[in-house]
Amino acid sequence: MSILSYLARCLHLRSSYDSSLIIRDVAYFSGSDAHVNHKLDIFLPAPSKTLLSPADEEEPQKKVPIIVHIHGGGWVRGSRTHEWRGGPTIGRTSAKEGFVGVVASYRLARISPISFFTWSFIF
Repeated sequence: MSILSYLARCLHLRSSYDSSLIIRDVAYFSGSDAHVNHKLDIFLPAPSKTLLSPADEEEPQKKVPIIVHIHGGGWVRGSRTHEWRGGPTIGRTSAKEGFVGVVASYRLARISPISFFTWSFIF
């Protein structure tokens, strides 16, 4: 059993997922220092009775946990959209298990000839 399944069971969340509930390219930083990679994708679980209830009912709405994934790559490579870095897969799996999945990108470091040779000797 995955950790997400275990958490969903403990929090009494129902598994559901709708691919139309993905909000893409949300800028999380703006201003003069903003970068094109300062964006995130939000994967929402499908609405259900356990997650969202109409305002006219007396039953309070449940809070939905959020799982944030920041891709790896040593600050020099990768993107939130690369399947092989796990971002979209983690976002979809989180939404399927009843969580909100957030996958973020960040500005990557510049690669100079010196850093390239350093990285090539390390790896």
